[in-house]
Amino acid sequence: MASELFFALEEFEHKVMIAPIPERLLRHSCDELAAPCSYTPSWSPDRCTIVYVGSVAIGLTLVELSKPSEARYVKGDYIPVSDPLAIKHKNDPHTWTTTKTFPSGKFCLQAYSPYPGTNWATQWKVPSTKSLKKLGHIIAKELNKHAVMISELQHETQIKKEQWRIAYEKREK
Repeated sequence: MASELFFALEEFEHKVMIAPIPERLLRHSCDELAAPCSYTPSWSPDRCTIVYVGSVAIGLTLVELSKPSEARYVKGDYIPVSDPLAIKHKNDPHTWTTTKTFPSGKFCLQAYSPYPGTNWATQWKVPSTKSLKKLGHIIAKELNKHAVMISELQHETQIKKEQWRIAYEKREK
């Protein structure tokens, strides 16, 4: 799924890659339970996945969404109550029901500004059953517009950092 989306982006000459080591690019959080996209990883790669639109880096996160569902505890595992194994153990005194999160089969692509001091993100719901090439082309066109905004945010952040540095140096004198 990710490859199909990334190849579609590359057809618009947007380079998709793992962030280069010398660049200080940060991953934007994504919570897989929030609408429409959310993900908080317990593990993630050291560097974020980015797409370059011209010289502007845009972070990408593809996540399978989770949904809370009623589950039964059976022999050390939580199983959706609709599962035949959970139904079989419904009257077992060593089981109970609770709410747990399970993969939903639905996906979300989040694009975000990876530059420190900037805060911008947008998401697209990704259909898992259709060809993703068309969606990739739509996203590629939208990223062209978003790259301009991210570049402006990054420039504003650089100006603020420089103003802060000058003010700090004046105070130290």
